[in-house]
Amino acid sequence: QRRVRAPFEEQYWKIKQNHFDTILFFNKGKFYEIFERDAIVCAKELGLKMTQRVSMKMVGLNYEYFNYYAAILLALGYKVAKVEQKETPLSRSKRLSTTTK
Repeated sequence: QRRVRAPFEEQYWKIKQNHFDTILFFNKGKFYEIFERDAIVCAKELGLKMTQRVSMKMVGLNYEYFNYYAAILLALGYKVAKVEQKETPLSRSKRLSTTTK
């Protein structure tokens, strides 16, 4: 039986399919999260600890360290991109609660 993906997973794969050769850093508040194959690369190359988020491999780092880690990856020959949040979870819930009334 195929597992239904969470909304974030759908968003991740929709973006990743067009940037498969790039390590994507996803902004989540004060952190960046890196998933799946990118997480494996970052754990190996940067020495960051890999964990699981829902059913995806993940590496996380503080927002302020992006430039430092991105520079290392770029020097190693990787492509790097960041995906910034346009809407916080709180503003999303407020928006949805006002549109459903």
